[in-house]
Amino acid sequence: MAFCNEDALERLSVLKGRADNKPFPLIAGSVEAIKSIVTSLDDKTLKLGQIYWPGPLTVILKAKQDICNRFIVSLEGTIAVRIPGESFALRLAQYLNFPITSTSANPAGYPPPSDADTVLKYFGSGSIEVVIDGGETAGGAPSTIVEVTEEIKVLRKGAVNVL
Repeated sequence: MAFCNEDALERLSVLKGRADNKPFPLIAGSVEAIKSIVTSLDDKTLKLGQIYWPGPLTVILKAKQDICNRFIVSLEGTIAVRIPGESFALRLAQYLNFPITSTSANPAGYPPPSDADTVLKYFGSGSIEVVIDGGETAGGAPSTIVEVTEEIKVLRKGAVNVL
């Protein structure tokens, strides 16, 4: 799968200064694309998806056995995924019809940028090969991250309140 390109993920991890034990989340263009990488989607998760997707809700799910590497799958065998709100990223994931790696365009410890110029200032034009300038981002809170087991456990409070 394209999001499992270990060389590209290694470069991205080094560029961002990201901790080795922090896998990258994925974004998908549909629930069907999410189903292709997880062992199952239970009714609670599907209901959350109906309410908050597309949008800023990331769900931690059990990854299929054959999915990827340490950059995507946690040591516990889980994967973080969401269907983003209206954006170039959503349209790209829908067009490709498979999940893609997702991360904010900032080094670890820096605030997420709101425009392409800030991305270039953070990394320098020689460090990255492509910047897609989609104009100023809306900004705001990051996605809410939840894990759904017997109950819904909020791992990071963010843009949506699921409880």
